[in-house]
Amino acid sequence: DLERVIESIPHENLYLYGHSFGGNVTANFVLRKDCSTLRAVVLSSAWLRLHEEPSKTDIILASIMSVIYPKFTQNNQLDPDDLSYIKQVGEDYENDPLTHNQISAGLFKSSHATGIWAIENASQLSTPTFVLHGADDSIIGVRGSKEFAKNAGELASLHIYEKTKHEPHNDNKAGEI
Repeated sequence: DLERVIESIPHENLYLYGHSFGGNVTANFVLRKDCSTLRAVVLSSAWLRLHEEPSKTDIILASIMSVIYPKFTQNNQLDPDDLSYIKQVGEDYENDPLTHNQISAGLFKSSHATGIWAIENASQLSTPTFVLHGADDSIIGVRGSKEFAKNAGELASLHIYEKTKHEPHNDNKAGEI
């Protein structure tokens, strides 16, 4: 889907920005596709590793459920207060009719696996990438961003924003980004 969107717009100077789950999609896209026409990539709190690693049991159950009952969903346990130190950000999230608190077993299984794959294959990165993450993110693990940037080498620059949670672009340090 992302490739179709990019192909539909003039993209000789395109910057691609992916946040959270979108960061996972973006990281995998630039590692798996020819992105020579992209100017640069920004990965913001990319879902490469969760803050709390899922247990092997959770991964096995998600794998089984995604096969026998693909529509199975459960609460994602996201606390809106974990998005930002700015309380209004969490309130806006809760009041947004386009958000919900569900995640399917298949999406969880796939995102977990592709996050690890992106970290392990980051050395194949060929597009300049700015990796940013809030130091106080309790949703997505900062460790994943650090590992990705380290494995990517010179093409990735990493910045961890102190006193910032999951949404660096909507938090106390947003003016510095």
